[in-house]
Amino acid sequence: MTVNSFSLYQLSYRSDTFYDQEGFLFDTRQYSLFKYGCHESAQAYASQIAAQLLLDYGHWQNEQVIVCASAYKVAPTAAEAIAQLVYEALQAYFPFLQKVKVGRETVFPNDYGSMSAADRFLLMDRNVLTIDDHLFRKKKLILVDDLRVTGAHERKMTDTIAGVVDEVVFAYVGSLQGDFPASVEFDINNTSIASVNDILTIIGKDIFHVNARVCKYVLSYQNLVELRTFLLEIPAAVLSRLDEYVCGDGYHLMPEYEINYLLLREVLDDKPALLSLAV
Repeated sequence: MTVNSFSLYQLSYRSDTFYDQEGFLFDTRQYSLFKYGCHESAQAYASQIAAQLLLDYGHWQNEQVIVCASAYKVAPTAAEAIAQLVYEALQAYFPFLQKVKVGRETVFPNDYGSMSAADRFLLMDRNVLTIDDHLFRKKKLILVDDLRVTGAHERKMTDTIAGVVDEVVFAYVGSLQGDFPASVEFDINNTSIASVNDILTIIGKDIFHVNARVCKYVLSYQNLVELRTFLLEIPAAVLSRLDEYVCGDGYHLMPEYEINYLLLREVLDDKPALLSLAV
């Protein structure tokens, strides 16, 4: 199996600032908006990735090609939004293109972006990724992901598809180069997000992609008064999708998220809010 990869931005970290391979400042605000469901930001990255894929892999035109995002259970990763848009952009060029999901069996309450490299590899080693061997066999695979930090997910995915696919290219928005603190991904992810009000702004201005990061942020938000207001103001479709993903991944059963999930259900069921908990 041939394994290749590219990233739009090779990022270095200096003096609390991120620079790309050309020495320009990396727009961490746009990246953060994307991580929290902003369609416009996802579209910007998808257009760049699709263009790079056509430049480097246009010769796959007559091949059986699959596009997928990083693995998830029920709640999609943020990268799923980019992968779907990349798929749509490439359909006109690859007539045998398919969009497929890579599954994962276990989810965790922790914020992956704040983990050390060692913890990331341990976590991925404990997880099981699943693919349809028959569907993937002897095909070309484009795996779209957002930020490559340690390569733990790439290694796990490579092990999962070894002996099945013919060739894979990992297409990243960015990759971190050199030395950086363990919390650096957490910092990038949350550049534009200080409260649920920032997520409300994203929902209000564009198409909104509910994803696992949004679910965890809502479930771990500590100001229950603000959270209740947020849940009352978001569209019913977004609230319902939050509940669907939270339950699908089993977050509603995790003790860390119990109180916030009860509040979500109260609002969803149009029952009195848990005001005693929100004081």
